[in-house]
Amino acid sequence: MRKLAIAILVMLVAACAENTTMPVADGGAVKTYPAHGRQVRVVRGELPPGTEFEVLAKVKAIEGWYGELAQAERKLAEDGRAIGADAIIQVKVWHAPRLGSWAAPHAEGVAVKILKPDSVNLDAVPGNWY
Repeated sequence: MRKLAIAILVMLVAACAENTTMPVADGGAVKTYPAHGRQVRVVRGELPPGTEFEVLAKVKAIEGWYGELAQAERKLAEDGRAIGADAIIQVKVWHAPRLGSWAAPHAEGVAVKILKPDSVNLDAVPGNWY
């Protein structure tokens, strides 16, 4: 009985959600600005040409259980807010196996800080606000 309880506990811990923030380049560092409470634009593609921005970090989120892809996108936005990002670009989302789940939502993208907010209208960029 005790071995079964330990096995179940290990499975539950392994199925927890996972978020990571890492440097974009090897040997680099994650650039940060003060955290904020504003919404972050999650964009599956690029920002329009002429948009002035700084790359902060690569962000990745894995929802620990079944769910919608939007859950993983929402976690990307939370990570972006924590490092002062205004948008997450080049976002990829998919379902993949995770211990305890055969289709957990995964997402990854690049967190950016818009240097000149008047250089882009984020509402006009295809994506979602979180």
